[in-house]
Amino acid sequence: GYEEDWFSGLRRFHSNFEYRYHIGYRSQLFVFLDCGTVARQNWQFDTIKIGYGPGLRLESQKGIVFTIDYGLEPNTTLTTGKLHLNLGATF
Repeated sequence: GYEEDWFSGLRRFHSNFEYRYHIGYRSQLFVFLDCGTVARQNWQFDTIKIGYGPGLRLESQKGIVFTIDYGLEPNTTLTTGKLHLNLGATF
């Protein structure tokens, strides 16, 4: 639910949890929970931010990967989430 590259600092901590449900050849539906924080000075970390949501990952037999996910912040409505699209490849 946050903007891309919204958080920056000298140090960071982040973690990602996903539950994936396989729907076909290397393709999954998933739900995720992300959390993280940054330290802008010394070791003074900001409040931990949390994001969560659903997603879809499709991979072709050629290794092309398309991912779409919808990120939300706690205490917000479904309409305020952020849609993220990604096109990449496996190697």
